[in-house]
Formats: sequence, structure tokens, C-alpha cells
Amino acid sequence: MHPGLRLMIMLLCLLLALGCYFVGVPAGGMSFLILGGIFECGFWLIAFGRRKKKATNMK
Repeated sequence: MHPGLRLMIMLLCLLLALGCYFVGVPAGGMSFLILGGIFECGFWLIAFGRRKKKATNMK
């Protein structure tokens, strides 16, 4: 994935998570809190990504 696109998606997930938290807490909307948690998980997964295994050449 292109680094710029990855950064944009990561920031979008963070902003959506924060927005859902701000709406969900005062309104008592559990669905917004859960949705915020999902977006936050997306943020952290994109931030750290999956580690690729190094290829070892066995000869």
C-alpha cells in the first residue's frame, strides 16, 4: 500500500473513532461507542500493520 494512502486511511480511522466517542458518551449511545472502538482498532492495525516474514534461502 502506498505510504500516503496508508497515512490518510489511518488518520481517517482516528478521526472517525474520536467523533464516535464524542457523540456516544454524552448521548449514551452504546452503538457509537462500539463503532468508535472498531475505528480505533482499524487505526492501530493500519498504524503497525502486519510484519512480513523475511525470506530465507536454504541451499
